[in-house]
Amino acid sequence: ANDAHNLTSERRVIVYLPHVALIHPVSAVACDAAIARTRLCPQEICLEVQDAALALPAARSAKDDIEALRRCGFRVSINATRSWQAPMDHSLRLLLDSLRVDARKIEGNHELQDRIEAAASAGMLVIAENANWRDSYYLNELGVEYGFRMRADA
Repeated sequence: ANDAHNLTSERRVIVYLPHVALIHPVSAVACDAAIARTRLCPQEICLEVQDAALALPAARSAKDDIEALRRCGFRVSINATRSWQAPMDHSLRLLLDSLRVDARKIEGNHELQDRIEAAASAGMLVIAENANWRDSYYLNELGVEYGFRMRADA
């Protein structure tokens, strides 16, 4: 967050939030206190959680902690580039702002395609990592709006 003071055009600041920090009882309060020491507001910070953290048995606690972070004003996103096993029920989709997936795993994987469509229809921003430029129309039809680390056509 402190580095973002000089890069004012680089907003939303994405910060990785480990599962241990997510389920800690005072993580939302600690994040709120940390952001108060900067010139940023909580809405400019997007805390990114690994998909597997929500698929663990303690996922109910993780969902409550995401709600606490949202009450403090933080955006929360899910990184599903390695796995996509989190239960994407309606209440969880309403809490999350974005979903990041690996574009190389989308084609032919109907379960992942269904998750992308459900996330996009719930208003989540869907970001494809490692996507080829030539696949942008196909990905957009699925509900992917942005690309990250786009690859040139071979």
